[in-house]
Amino acid sequence: MNTRMLKVKVGFYAGMCDVFQKKEREIELVGPVADIRAVINIVCGTYQQRNRIFEQDGKVRSDVNIFKNGRHINYLNGIETEVEEGDTIAIFPIVRGG
Repeated sequence: MNTRMLKVKVGFYAGMCDVFQKKEREIELVGPVADIRAVINIVCGTYQQRNRIFEQDGKVRSDVNIFKNGRHINYLNGIETEVEEGDTIAIFPIVRGG
């Protein structure tokens, strides 16, 4: 397998800005496979951050939205959605009204 290096931007919105303590971050991925799971593993540097994104079984929490270039990953290949150079990943909580 070929190893590749690529850069993607990750944006944090609404309450996720507080969890990740920034609005945007550019990351580099290195390896034969670059997917949303790899992106999340890089940006989640603390237990609190990881716990805010993932359930205990490793699935993305139902109250978290993740988009790749404006498309929800649920309509792509989920957490295994591949990313390419220059992609933008958006992470934000589901906003509920009341």
